[in-house]
Amino acid sequence: MLSRRDLLASGAAFTQVRREAADAAQRCDDNGPELNSIRDALRELRHPAASPHVAQVRERQRAFLKQNQRFPDFIDVGIRVWEGLQDWHVENRQELKISRSADGRYIMEFMLTHLVLRPELPEGDIGLAYDR
Repeated sequence: MLSRRDLLASGAAFTQVRREAADAAQRCDDNGPELNSIRDALRELRHPAASPHVAQVRERQRAFLKQNQRFPDFIDVGIRVWEGLQDWHVENRQELKISRSADGRYIMEFMLTHLVLRPELPEGDIGLAYDR
């Protein structure tokens, strides 16, 4: 059984060890190039690059937001954009909500806007934002 004195002393020692470990971790510049490449790969996994389709959809949302002070209800997209945004949801572990509209079109919820799949559009096309 530990006495109170031993318990407090071990906590202080642990704090000192943690501080030294943090200082050592900050000095990662003197690591070899292999460790630096591993560190960079781990950072890339933690913050994956955004899909170009995501950037384009966000741009359409921003334009609509500036004009109407709210996000659009719908944006029409082609099949490549649709598939790219499905992949984005999977890669980023976001909930993928796909449904069908009253007229039978597929709808995907994406950041406060519903994307409507329009197979008749060119595959990489993103239409203008609009309301109901």
